[in-house]
Amino acid sequence: MLSLQKIVDTSERLWGGTLVAMPTAIPEEPLMSREGNFARRLGSLGEYLRFQNSLGPRLTELAILLVARRWTQQFCWAAHAPIAADRGLSSELIDAIAHGRRPPQLADDEALVFEFVTELEREQAVSDATYARAVESFGEAGVVDLVGAIGYYSLLAMIMNVVGTPLPDGVSPQLGSLHAG
Repeated sequence: MLSLQKIVDTSERLWGGTLVAMPTAIPEEPLMSREGNFARRLGSLGEYLRFQNSLGPRLTELAILLVARRWTQQFCWAAHAPIAADRGLSSELIDAIAHGRRPPQLADDEALVFEFVTELEREQAVSDATYARAVESFGEAGVVDLVGAIGYYSLLAMIMNVVGTPLPDGVSPQLGSLHAG
């Protein structure tokens, strides 16, 4: 298992900054220890998708939480749920997503992101109607940024789930399983 300190140390070595200043905490070992170029390139993509995309921080964090929930990625959830709250997502919305439910109160743009992400995850595509609504609301660049964020955070979730990235000391898992059995 990777420790949070190992992730911070790796991040400082790869990006020359701290976990807070770094674009994204990407675990390097064991999967990426042989190829540092992958981690660096992934970090550049993450920096754009997290901090410079056209959706803005509130909708980006909503997409990240939906991906973390889909993959039951505890580390990503623990890192991003507080950020999402700071970016304006309500505690009711965050709690509903944590429990695998559609939040009862969503702004129009939040509802569209929720529908787009869940439809893409469920169907591996979105309908023409969903796509058209997203382009109308976010523009083509916004749709590409949204799909990019979904894919990027899904990749990170897979990596962290495979290598068993642990939660920081004193942080308890906040996501239960969505699978029966």
